[in-house]
Amino acid sequence: VIRSIYQASQIDLASEFNQDLEYAKKLLNEHNADQCLKYLSSLKDRVWDRADMSLKSRLLTLMGAAHLDQENNNEAGKIFIEALRYDPEAEKVLANAALGYFLVKDL
Repeated sequence: VIRSIYQASQIDLASEFNQDLEYAKKLLNEHNADQCLKYLSSLKDRVWDRADMSLKSRLLTLMGAAHLDQENNNEAGKIFIEALRYDPEAEKVLANAALGYFLVKDL
């Protein structure tokens, strides 16, 4: 019973989190990187301890993309590399981490 309650809460969190990430993507697509970063930082503070590894990776990837949109390449690179810790098998995460190493000139 406890396991099923935990699984249900993870599903609810993932659903809510997906909606939040879609909103952040919308902000980024509209080139509202400042607002996107504020939104994602608030989201991170709110859900980080409950998020699974994949969700953490996705949040960090969006944060990195927002920094990249602001031409803050070094910070974007660091965040892309950090995302690798949470989902090292995902192709997008691997590609962004490679970009991250390039951006921080740590090849």
